[in-house]
Amino acid sequence: MRSLSLSVAALLLPLCLSAANPAIDGNRFTFLGMDGGAMLEFTSGTSFRLVRWWGPAQPVLGDPVYRDRVWTKSDDRVAILAIDTRYLQVEIAKDDYRLSVRQAGATKTLWAERRGPVRQGTGYVLDSNFNTTTEKLYGFGAPVRQGAVDQNGQKFTVDRPSFYFSSGGYGRFLSRAGGSYEVDAGQSEPGRLRVTAKNLAVAEQYFYFGPSPKEIFEQHATATQSQVYHKDSILDLIDEASLKPDMIPIPVTEANFCDLSKFVNASSASGAVYQAVDLSKVGKHQDVFRMFPILYRSDPSKASAEIEIRRKAWLPYLRTYLREAYDRGLPTLRPLMMQFPRDAGMERRSDVFMLGDEMLIAPGCDVKTIELPRGRWTDLRTNKEYPGRTAVANDVPGLPVFVKMGSILPLVGQRKDVGLELHYYPKIGAEFFLIEPELGEYSQFHASPVGDILRVEAESKVSRRCEWILHHVDKPTTVQEGESKFKEVNGRGALQPGLWFYDSSQRSLHVMIDAKAGEDHIVNALY
Repeated sequence: MRSLSLSVAALLLPLCLSAANPAIDGNRFTFLGMDGGAMLEFTSGTSFRLVRWWGPAQPVLGDPVYRDRVWTKSDDRVAILAIDTRYLQVEIAKDDYRLSVRQAGATKTLWAERRGPVRQGTGYVLDSNFNTTTEKLYGFGAPVRQGAVDQNGQKFTVDRPSFYFSSGGYGRFLSRAGGSYEVDAGQSEPGRLRVTAKNLAVAEQYFYFGPSPKEIFEQHATATQSQVYHKDSILDLIDEASLKPDMIPIPVTEANFCDLSKFVNASSASGAVYQAVDLSKVGKHQDVFRMFPILYRSDPSKASAEIEIRRKAWLPYLRTYLREAYDRGLPTLRPLMMQFPRDAGMERRSDVFMLGDEMLIAPGCDVKTIELPRGRWTDLRTNKEYPGRTAVANDVPGLPVFVKMGSILPLVGQRKDVGLELHYYPKIGAEFFLIEPELGEYSQFHASPVGDILRVEAESKVSRRCEWILHHVDKPTTVQEGESKFKEVNGRGALQPGLWFYDSSQRSLHVMIDAKAGEDHIVNALY
C-alpha cells in the first residue's frame, strides 16, 4: 500500500510542476496552477507587473503595454523561473509566485517577497522585506508625520490604489481599485512590509526600478498608461464639476492649513500627479495657492477674484509643468527627497516642498526658520541670496518662495508690450523648455557663464518680446548680440529691444530683445 502511494505521488508531482511552467507570449509569462494562476509581464526593461488570481476564472489582463521583447534570457528551473532584462534579474517561484529582484550584475537583492500573494477572505496579503536601517519608504496614500515623509515604522489604512517608492531605488504600485489596504510598514516587525487588501479578489502589483525617484515616477506612468492629457485651460479657476477623476484634491481647509505641506508631500509621494485645491475652503489663505497648478471652487462665491490676477504671471511656468506631468508622470508639487534624492535628511522635511525643479515653497503657520537644501537660493520676496544647507530666518511677510541658483523662471511680462520675462539666477548654467500650447512644441531658453561673459540665448517658437533679467550680477562693460552693441538706458521703463539697464540697488541686469519665431538670439554681457 505504501509503495502504491509513493508511485501515485511520483506520477502526480511532475503534473503539478508542469502546470506551473509558464506559457510565454512576448513579454508575458502566464502560469496556471491548481489554485488559479499568475501572469508576469515586463512593461519595460526596468518594470513589470504581476497579476495573481484564485480559482478557474482568469481575469481580464488587457493588452500588453510593450510589445517588443525586453527580456534577454530566461532560465526555467524546477522551482524557479529566472528572467533577465538589460537592467533587472527577476526570479519568480513556481509554487507561490514569490518574487525576488536584483539589479543586473549585482549580487545584493533589490527587493524580495517573503511569500507570494496569499488569499485571505475576500482579499489577499502581500508580504515582503525591506532594509529597516537604511531604507526609507514614501507614499502609500497615507498622511505624513510632522517632520518626516518616511513611512518606515508606521501602520495605517488607505482606501485607494497604493503607490510607494523606496530610497532603495525602486517603487511599487498595488492596483485593482475597489477595496482598501492595511499597510504595516515595519511597525509590527522591523524590516517587514505587510499589505493586506480588503474586498479585492485579484492581486495586481507593479514593480519599478529607477533608481532615482523621477525615473520611478516615469516608469509608473508608462506601465499603467494612466496619464491623461489636460489642456492648459485647467489652470483657470475651475468649478468642482470640472474636476477629472485623476485630479486628486489636497484636503486642506482653513482649519487645517498649518498641515498644508504635509498634505502636499503625502499626495505627491503617493503618485498623485494632478493635485487640486478647493479655494472655497481655505478662507483667508487663498493667496498662498496662487502658484498651485489646479485650483477649483466648490462654492464660487467664496473664491477671491484677486487670485486670478496674481496668478497670471506664473501661467507660462505652470503650463510647462502641466505638460511635463503628462509627458513624464511627474507631479508639479514635489517632496524634497524627490528633487534631492542623494542629500541626507530630505526624508525628514515635511514642512516644505518644491514647485517644479526651480522653486522651494514653505507655507504654514508661524514658520520661524526655513532650512534650505544644497546650492544657493534667492528669496523671491526680497531678492536676497542665501547659501544652501543653512537655516534662514523667516522674518519678512508673504509666502516664502526660494528659487535655486542655476534656474530660469519664465513669467508673464509686467509691461503689456513684453510677452515674457526671463529671470536668470547665475552663476551656473540654466535652461528652460517652455511649452507653446498652440503649437505643442517647446521654446528653449539657455543661460550660462562663459569665462568673463554671461551668455543668454532664446530660441522661441513664437514671436514675442522678451526681457532678460539676470540677478545678482555686476554691471557689465558691454552688452551685445553678435557684433551689434546694445545701448544703456537709465531706467527699466525706457527699455526697448537693443537696449539694456542695470539696477544697482538689486544688482540685476535687464536686456530687451525681440525674439522672432524660429530665430536664435544670443546676447552676451561682457565683463
